[in-house]
Amino acid sequence: MADRTAMARPGRIETENTKGDMKCAKAYVYSAIKRQEIDEINKENDKREQKRQGEREREREKIARGERGGQE
Repeated sequence: MADRTAMARPGRIETENTKGDMKCAKAYVYSAIKRQEIDEINKENDKREQKRQGEREREREKIARGERGGQE
């Protein structure tokens, strides 16, 4: 019972249970930050890939029109 009252009070005393909860919360926050960083990197990579894809399409169109001196 003493453990429950300690957890219910604001500014509660750190007990064994709350230490475990804090470790879990820190791990959750850390993983959320990492996921966010990975998402940002993936967005940048997607933008680069779209740009490259557009350049490839333009090159194919040039070759198809014969502007690039490709195989005739």
